[in-house]
Amino acid sequence: MSSRRSRPGSPTRWTGRFGLRTSMFDAVSGKVGPSANVGIFRETIVSVGNEAPPADAFVVDGGGGTLLPGLFDSHDHLGDWAGPLHMAAGVTFGRDPGNDNETLLLLEKRINSGEIMGPRMRNSGFLEGKSPFSAKLGFVIASVEEAKEKVRWYADHGYWGIKIYNSMTPDFVKPIAEEAHRLGLHVSGHVPAFMSSERAVRDGYDEVNHINQLMLSLVIDPLKDDTRTPFRFTAFGERMASLDLNGESFQRLVKLLQDRKAALDPTMACFSETLLSRRGKECPTDTGWIEHVPVTIQRGRRSPYLNVNEDQYPLYDASWKKIEQTLVMLYKKGITLVPGTDDSPPGLVLHSELEAWVKAGIPASAVLSMATLGGARFVGMDNQIGTIAPGKLADLYLVEGDPTQDITAIRKGRLALKGGVIYYPDEIHESLGIKPFARHAVANPPSKSAAKPE
Repeated sequence: MSSRRSRPGSPTRWTGRFGLRTSMFDAVSGKVGPSANVGIFRETIVSVGNEAPPADAFVVDGGGGTLLPGLFDSHDHLGDWAGPLHMAAGVTFGRDPGNDNETLLLLEKRINSGEIMGPRMRNSGFLEGKSPFSAKLGFVIASVEEAKEKVRWYADHGYWGIKIYNSMTPDFVKPIAEEAHRLGLHVSGHVPAFMSSERAVRDGYDEVNHINQLMLSLVIDPLKDDTRTPFRFTAFGERMASLDLNGESFQRLVKLLQDRKAALDPTMACFSETLLSRRGKECPTDTGWIEHVPVTIQRGRRSPYLNVNEDQYPLYDASWKKIEQTLVMLYKKGITLVPGTDDSPPGLVLHSELEAWVKAGIPASAVLSMATLGGARFVGMDNQIGTIAPGKLADLYLVEGDPTQDITAIRKGRLALKGGVIYYPDEIHESLGIKPFARHAVANPPSKSAAKPE
């Protein structure tokens, strides 16, 4: 039995047994059960019940908190500093839907080797079409054959899926999706300019990234209006308020999503910042964390994202309310929703995303299930993660309080576990200049007489 820790903010690694007694969130039922003991050997859960931990185990008392499966961020653009922030937030699994290819592969390798902190990842390869507005990530392609070649490159390099972006030629989408599906890859993306979201799903999208990408073609003329510019944000803010959610166009889109089992990664916190930020005032989804971060970040988050005139504020506010109603209606219709951020600071904004879903009207228990088991199912890993059960990986997150009753408790991380490593959120935050949200739980080592070398 051994444990290793070098300095505040660094992880504690154990080899051998570990026990944690606390109330647990059941991601299947959405309920928090009574206190129980969770036994862990190396990185695997080996028992859940009332039996006492072995004498040679490290033991944590949950202190009346709640233990959750590790959280999932479906829209995580990974970077060097993202990993520690994710671990401090209990985000043990993520999906990067498009990044610099070499950087992403290197980061994944460094995380998997234990060189740097970070979540487990599933990655999507970025495909963009050529135009004056092209994003310069992944591959920018000019023909269908070139696109198919790059899809094969992504498959050969272990990518989980592909992401199609704004400047892709609409007629390319169907053959790209067919090639990706032939190779077992997931297909997601923005809806390319001059294409409707309905056509994108019919042509092969398994998922639409961002709620504005799903809804824009219902409030603009998708064949004429160019969504490669900030118009895709301003039109969303100016026109969503007038959309009839009971109208034929939206209901037809919902039925298509149901029939195709297509998912949505809404990134609500991202659009709260886009539509609701005002000069000198943070957007509502930043309120839970902004006073904890350095003042330079606070200042940036209190600057408007868009140049919106004050007389337009009521319209943008009304559009936000309609976006919330859209999210709740999609939830009630059984559309697969996966929480993601596409924003910074990592981890902190995922908590904002979950809070935004609850504030919109989705029960906290359902939101937590979607952020844990739902994410595991989304990436096909629910046999390994997503619930707290024997045989599952011990990717876990202990919080102070009960987030099913008060979703803001999700911020009060006391302990995170992943890959046989304990992470203390408060120490990570302090090392990065962030005021902690809660003090960490203590992993008490076994007595010397009980400890045995592995």
